[in-house]
Amino acid sequence: MLETKVHHEVFNVVAPHHPSKKDFYTKMAKDAGLALPQFNDSAGGRKREISVDKLLKSTAYTFKYPDPNLFEF
Repeated sequence: MLETKVHHEVFNVVAPHHPSKKDFYTKMAKDAGLALPQFNDSAGGRKREISVDKLLKSTAYTFKYPDPNLFEF
């Protein structure tokens, strides 16, 4: 960001691909050999998705891992 001409902006820096919380944490637990998490699917919570569109439109930023399922720990 220091090298761009974009100043005084707030960006959501999140991976462009959005797996569900359940899918992400289940995969990470499997990969780490941990017990699978339990989710309350009947909670009926509001589904929200944070958008990275403003960052991608305003800069030439590219993600090393655009899919959280490919994160390496």
